[in-house]
Amino acid sequence: MRRAVAVVTCFRPLPVGALLAGLLLLANPVIAADIEVIDGGTLVVGGRTVRLWGIEAPSADQTCVTTSGRTWPCGKRVRDQLRSAVRDSAIACQPKAPGIELCRVAGLDIGALLVKEGLAKAHDDYRELEARARAARVGLWE
Repeated sequence: MRRAVAVVTCFRPLPVGALLAGLLLLANPVIAADIEVIDGGTLVVGGRTVRLWGIEAPSADQTCVTTSGRTWPCGKRVRDQLRSAVRDSAIACQPKAPGIELCRVAGLDIGALLVKEGLAKAHDDYRELEARARAARVGLWE
């Protein structure tokens, strides 16, 4: 014999400060038309220059060398990857330090994605992602 189970869902109101902070973050995304990619770690977002939090990416004209000795245009590749990520999307950036911001497209952390793909070196929060990219020998770690 089956017993019926009642499911009760309770909602607690968010503190006003948390609600306002969330609304401000959602209310200020910059559309793709207002974004210029300078290199793999630098964007101009809504007229201000922003460095991506937690990464060090190759400069736009930099070339890299694989372990087998092959050279490749790593700076161009990471810049193109970043351009592709922000092409048709709104971007939302959150200041972490002066001139350095954590930027997200469709809720995804752009800096973390670049590190995961092996296209940037990690600082701060992304060291585990860099270790995985190194182990997989992708991007800068080929």
